[in-house]
Amino acid sequence: MKLIYFGSPDISAQLLERLCQEAGHEVAAVVTNPDRPKGRSKSLQPTAVAAFAESLQLPVFKFDSLKGDEGRLAQKQLSAFDADLMIVFAYGSIIPKDIFELPRLGSVNLHGSLLPLLRGASPVHTAILQGFQKTGWTLQKLGERMDAGDILSSVAIDIEPDETTGDLFGRMMPLGIDLVIQSLPAIDQLIGRAIPQAEEKATYCQKIKPADTLVDWTLPNQTIHNQIRALSPDYLARSKIEDDKFVLFHRSRMISNAEADQLLVAGNDSLSAGTVLIVKASGKKRLLVATGSGFLEIVELQIQGRNRLDAHSFLNGNRIKDQMQF
Repeated sequence: MKLIYFGSPDISAQLLERLCQEAGHEVAAVVTNPDRPKGRSKSLQPTAVAAFAESLQLPVFKFDSLKGDEGRLAQKQLSAFDADLMIVFAYGSIIPKDIFELPRLGSVNLHGSLLPLLRGASPVHTAILQGFQKTGWTLQKLGERMDAGDILSSVAIDIEPDETTGDLFGRMMPLGIDLVIQSLPAIDQLIGRAIPQAEEKATYCQKIKPADTLVDWTLPNQTIHNQIRALSPDYLARSKIEDDKFVLFHRSRMISNAEADQLLVAGNDSLSAGTVLIVKASGKKRLLVATGSGFLEIVELQIQGRNRLDAHSFLNGNRIKDQMQF
């Protein structure tokens, strides 16, 4: 099967690599985002997809836009490949109908949720943020409305109570890649019997914004735990200690009421939200924070601009003291 591939970040490069290894499929062309400035030097760097495709000397297109004159040029150039199918995964831009309908079978998109839940830009982060216990991948037929195309196949995965977005992505990626690879031999039949999404069940998610990283300690401990997990490692939840530098949180752990009773001294069960408590257990310092409902343990963290540390090492080398206030 002759394929055109649309994608940009590292996770998308992983799927592209597998497609290039599969017998019976030819990746005829790759479309990715233009090179962007990165690092302190701000030198232009290709996307992970571009770097991998160029290493195999595949034709790579980096359109600034798929609309207007450049969109018409893209349509002309891509139509010349006479592809059977276009595969889209984390491309990063809207693809117009004139382009996604070019291949004989149209286009399919791999999306990181069980559609129609969590259509949009951050489905894996948002699944953890909202406390989902299950998520997955959906292979859908690309349509004009974002993530609203008919469902071709899907796979579910449980979300563990303490895992971060980075952890979850690590477990999800092999399943998502396998879903695409296993669906391709029967793609004609899957498209023929595609299932429309139940619009009344659709939910949406947005890009993560800087304001989403600030911790409100008056919220329940489970809500804050979900925030820390969801934003690690890509964004990182953050808070300030007494107007000092930001403290960034990598991992946290829920503390049950029974465990809190064992760790805390009398009088510490009615502290204001955001109060830091340093306790010792088995010879190690542990960092607890009072929240709007219960306590949360911070397991890994860092001062902005410094190294990531476990809580014991952090408390030995930083200025955070017992009873300080986030």
